[in-house]
Amino acid sequence: MTHSPTVPPGAQEPAAHGASGAWRPDGPGAPAAGPEVLDRHSPEPAPGPDATGAGDASRTGGSGRRMLRAIGNAIMALAILALATYLDTEVLNQDELDAHLTSHARLGEVAATGRFSARLDRVEFARSIEMRTTRVNAATGQEEVTRSTRLGTEHIFVIASVSATAPKEPIQLTVAGLETPEEVFYAQTDRVDKRFTMAGVYVQPGWWAKGVFVFEVPVKALAGARATLSAQSTNGIYDTIYPQRYDQLLPEVALDLGLEEAEVKSAVAGAKNVYELKAPE
Repeated sequence: MTHSPTVPPGAQEPAAHGASGAWRPDGPGAPAAGPEVLDRHSPEPAPGPDATGAGDASRTGGSGRRMLRAIGNAIMALAILALATYLDTEVLNQDELDAHLTSHARLGEVAATGRFSARLDRVEFARSIEMRTTRVNAATGQEEVTRSTRLGTEHIFVIASVSATAPKEPIQLTVAGLETPEEVFYAQTDRVDKRFTMAGVYVQPGWWAKGVFVFEVPVKALAGARATLSAQSTNGIYDTIYPQRYDQLLPEVALDLGLEEAEVKSAVAGAKNVYELKAPE
């Protein structure tokens, strides 16, 4: 005999388990859920395979970048060391620092610089030079010699016939010399006044000026020699205080005379007794 529990008056009879109106923990009348309580003694959950893989990739990428930076720094250090070694072995001496910017040409060819171009047209030799000063007679229209001076030498006079032009501004080629293969330098003779030579002529843009330079040198200096031409420095007082210090960037041409030992002997043998130079008074 089964007895059902007595339900007090006014109370709702609980529904049987398994029925459609069965009681559920989250149903009406269920106690409110409290905050989740974690056991601090429980172990941390192990990282999943995705998290572990990302960490390994990040560490691998960082190591690769550090290695590339180290290799780059090493290459840069080696390059700087190599450059410093090269510069240390290529230090210029004082003669090299004082050298002009020189353009070279053979007999009959043009040597060009930024300020002028020049060509050696002909080379002649003489045992004496006669300088004649002339004027034109107004009555007759004829040229007359007003003064004549003859110079002799125990060596040889070299007369270099030169043509020159300038690209932009007039220039005077006042510095001329004869240089040997042994780098012995002979300046143009000061016994011949510059008004008889090209040193007294302004080289103008647009056409070729012609003139001569005269050198007095030993015969032994002729083989392999070259005529060098340049403009005077425009540094004013600085050239007086520091001679040659500011001449490094002056343009210069070196014109080969085209003389070897055999040519020298025949040229000297055929030297003129007198070479005449004329200039107006």
